[in-house]
Amino acid sequence: MHGEAWVNHAIQEADLAVGAWHALRRSGYRQSEDLRPDAKKIHIEIDPAEINKNVKVDVALVGDLREVLKELLLASSRLTTPNGWIRLTS
Repeated sequence: MHGEAWVNHAIQEADLAVGAWHALRRSGYRQSEDLRPDAKKIHIEIDPAEINKNVKVDVALVGDLREVLKELLLASSRLTTPNGWIRLTS
């Protein structure tokens, strides 16, 4: 890993990692070695060929980052329980 120690620690302890183009294609993260083994991974990517290329993910969201984030924000505002995220991203 690289960068500030506190950032690396937070990444290693996170139970959910949401990565966009830069985070999963160009970063120093190797497969899932830098994440908790049970961490769920979501990849937002405009190019479907890049999904699961460097990091195997649990959920792939293909589209323009700005539009995908707008849709996620809108959808999450309607959730009433934490388990709603599972249905939202499945």
